[in-house]
Amino acid sequence: MLKAIIVALSMSFSVASAPGSIASRGFEQLDGFDSIVTNQINKVLGTDRLPAGMGLPVEPGIYAVITQDRLTIFDKAVAGVEGGQRFAGADMVAPESEVGCPLSVFDGFYLMWSRVVDEARISALDIPTRVLIAADASLPGKLFVQTAYAAMETRPLATPNLYMLVNGGRAGIRSRPFFLLPPKGLLLPSGQRPLALRVTMKGGDRFSVSAASPKFGRVVEAGSSQELLNILQDVKKRNPGKETLIIDASEGGTVGDLFKVITLAQEEFSRVVFALGQDVIIG
Repeated sequence: MLKAIIVALSMSFSVASAPGSIASRGFEQLDGFDSIVTNQINKVLGTDRLPAGMGLPVEPGIYAVITQDRLTIFDKAVAGVEGGQRFAGADMVAPESEVGCPLSVFDGFYLMWSRVVDEARISALDIPTRVLIAADASLPGKLFVQTAYAAMETRPLATPNLYMLVNGGRAGIRSRPFFLLPPKGLLLPSGQRPLALRVTMKGGDRFSVSAASPKFGRVVEAGSSQELLNILQDVKKRNPGKETLIIDASEGGTVGDLFKVITLAQEEFSRVVFALGQDVIIG
């Protein structure tokens, strides 16, 4: 199954810039790919277990699914999940991972990318650039973000474009783009006057809001989603040109909470960056 999908994906990506092609019109959609993803999610998880919300059409890419007991990439199980709380063997960290990904997750993506590269080399085609991740909404958000980092750190050459898969109801499976903070954190020049606003999930509908900018100068606690929304709206009024929000999953919260913050913030902060406690330093 992997070989057939990789060849089809690579062919889809290879025509992305062809004049007049479907891809060049913005629909880089491999016929039937969304059905393959939906069938796989239903097989191992159930689309009703995904966070519910709207997003973009699902386009071809590598896809992974995290359930209460395992992580699968395509249709292959690569890592176990213990009690719906942590990856099996999570204490064994991949030495090559700068962010400290569990060895099983890191190796699963490393082997997958290696196979993708081999298939692409044989077929003289490009390797896919997208990674689509679906996860049970009740799982810790940290598992989702660890999976994304493993996919990013193991891809050869350029980093992939990352998407969270959500249940769009009648619209079917949809995707929401996100980014990751660099594994070792980020240094921003003060001349750009960055804000680097961060929402740290605490679990139980509790959040803290902070920012790297010294002008922000405080940590604001939110005891509900409505309080968080009020804080974000106030920050936006004071910083109208800022569009980026960092969502930190290192201290708690679920996959559902990750998406809740995205949807709460989407009118004020359209660019979403996930993190696992990395620092953003200005200056």
